[in-house]
Amino acid sequence: MLNNIKKIKTLYNYVLSHWFFLEKHQHVRKIELGYVLLLASLTVFMEAIGLSILIPLLSYIENNGNIDLFLESSVLSKYIAIVFSKFNINISLISLSIAAIISIIFRQLLNYFNVIENERLKWNVNKRISVSIFKYIMASPMEYFQDLKSGHFLSIATSEANQTAAILRAYGAIWMTIMVMIAYGTLLLITAPKVTIVVIIFLTIIALFLSSLMRINKKLSEINLKYRLYFNNFLSERFSAWKFITLSNRTRYEVDNVSEINSNIFSNQMKLLRISGLLGLIFIPMASILLLVFLNLSVSILDIELAVIMTFGIAFVRLMPIALNFQDNINKLITYFPSFRYFEKVYNETFSHYKDISEGVDLKTLKNEISFKDISFKYEGRNNYVFRNLNFAIKAGSFVSIIGNSGVGKSTLMDLLPRIIEPSEGSILYDGVDIKKASLKSLRSKIVYLPQEPFLFNTTIYENLIYLKKNASDEEIWTALKLANADEFVSELPKKLHTNIGALGKKMSGGQRQRLVLARAFLSDASIVILDEPTSSLDKESDLKIQESISILKKNEGLTILLITHKTLNLKLSNIIFELNNGNIKRKK
Repeated sequence: MLNNIKKIKTLYNYVLSHWFFLEKHQHVRKIELGYVLLLASLTVFMEAIGLSILIPLLSYIENNGNIDLFLESSVLSKYIAIVFSKFNINISLISLSIAAIISIIFRQLLNYFNVIENERLKWNVNKRISVSIFKYIMASPMEYFQDLKSGHFLSIATSEANQTAAILRAYGAIWMTIMVMIAYGTLLLITAPKVTIVVIIFLTIIALFLSSLMRINKKLSEINLKYRLYFNNFLSERFSAWKFITLSNRTRYEVDNVSEINSNIFSNQMKLLRISGLLGLIFIPMASILLLVFLNLSVSILDIELAVIMTFGIAFVRLMPIALNFQDNINKLITYFPSFRYFEKVYNETFSHYKDISEGVDLKTLKNEISFKDISFKYEGRNNYVFRNLNFAIKAGSFVSIIGNSGVGKSTLMDLLPRIIEPSEGSILYDGVDIKKASLKSLRSKIVYLPQEPFLFNTTIYENLIYLKKNASDEEIWTALKLANADEFVSELPKKLHTNIGALGKKMSGGQRQRLVLARAFLSDASIVILDEPTSSLDKESDLKIQESISILKKNEGLTILLITHKTLNLKLSNIIFELNNGNIKRKK
C-alpha cells in the first residue's frame, strides 16, 4: 500500500516536471490552462446543481405536493425552498422541473465550450512545441544532426510532440473528474453520510491497489516508444533505398521485417489494452456490489426515504464511469510520459546549442577576399586531422577550383565557409571579419551551394526554383532556366513550370536535375557559389550543357565561384587552382 502511495507522488512529480518544461519554454501560459480548468469547474458546478434539484423534485413527487412534508424531507429541499422564495417562485412540479432542465442546459453548454477549449489548448501547444523542436533540430551542429536518425526526427516532431501536448488534455480531464467526485461525494455525504464514508474508504483502497498496474503500464509504454522510433526510422530508410531494395530483389525480405516489427507493436499494444480493460473488470463489479449493498441496507435496516435512495443510486451510477475515467486518464499520463521524457531530452539537447542566426555582424557583398588563416580540422572523437594549418585566400570575383584525391577533405574545407562545421583551429576572414562573429543569416545569404547530388523537393519545378527567392517573377525564372540550359526541356513538359518532379526530383534525369539546381542558383542573390563536383555523374551531353552554364555564371561580375572537381575540362574555366593533398594546400595556377 505504501509503495502505491509513493507511485502517486512520483506521478505528481512527473506532472509538475511536464508543466514546468512547457512553462519555462513559453509553450503554454497559466491563463490558458486556468481558463480550461475554470470551464471544467463551472461544468461540474452546474451538474451538481442539477443533481441537487433532483432530490427535492423526487421528494415533491413522493409527498404528493405537500409543502410541509417536502420541507422536512431533506436539507436540500429546505435550501431549494429558500432560493425559490428569494426569486418569488412558487414550489411546484413545473418550477422544479424547469429549474432542473435549465441546469442541464447550462451544464451541457459549459461542457461544450470546455471540450472545445481543452482541444484548442492541446493543439496550440502541439503546434508550438512541434515548430520549436523542428527549428532547434534544424539549427543543430552537423555532428548532432548526423547522429539523429531520420525516423527519430520524424517521430519527435509528430508522435512524441503530440503525446507531450496530449498530457495537457489529461490535466483537464483529471481536474474535471476530481471536481465531479468531490461534488457528488459531498452530495452523497449529505444524503447518506455513514454509508458514503464507508464507500469512499472502500473505493480508495481499490484505487490504491489498481495503481500497482501503473508500473507495468509505464514499462510497456517505454517499449512502445522504442518500437515507434525504430519503425519510423526503418520506414524512412527503406523509402530512401527503394531502388536499391527493388533491384536487389529484397522486397519480400523487407515486407517480412515490417511484419515482424508490427507484430511486436501489436503484441505490446494488446498488453496495454488488457491492463486498461482490467480496470473496468475489477472496478465496476466492486462498485456495483457496493451499490447493491447500500440499497439493501437502505430498504431493510436504515429506513431511508425513496427520493434519497434514488438520488444516491443515480449519483453512484454516475460516479462509477467517472472514477473509471479518472483511472483511465492516469493511465494515459503514464503512457504519454516516456514520449515526453524523450521529447524533453532532445529538446534540451538542441536548445542548449541553439543560436539566433540573426545575431552577429551583418556582412555585405564580398569586396576583397576570403582568407583562411591557419585552418585545421579534425572530426570529434578522432585523433587524425583532415588538414592542418591551411593558409590561402580567395579573391572576390575569382573562379577558384579545388582539386585533390577523393577523401582528402575538399568538401569538408568548403563546409567551413558557411559554418556547417567549425574549424578545430584557425579562423576564416570575410573582408577582414572573422566569420565566427558574423550572423549566420547574413553569411549564408551570401552563399549558394550546389551539391554533387542535386537536391530538389517533391513539388513543382516552379516551387523548387523560387525556394531561394520567393518573389521571383516568371521572366526572371525563365531567364534563369535559359542560362542553365534548362528552358528547352521545361517548356516541352505538358505542365511546364508546374510539373511535379517527384521525390528528390527523380522524375527528371540527372542532367535535368543538375540544370534545375543551377537555375535556382542563378535566381539567388548570393555573391559566392560553391559547386561540389556538379558534373561528376553526368553523361557527356549533360556535362557540356552544365559547363556552358558555368561559363555563363562566370561572366557574372562580382560573383565568386568555388569549384570542387576532378575533371580537367572544368579547370580551364578557373582563374586559380588549389590542390589539397595530405592535409596541405598548394596553389597550382
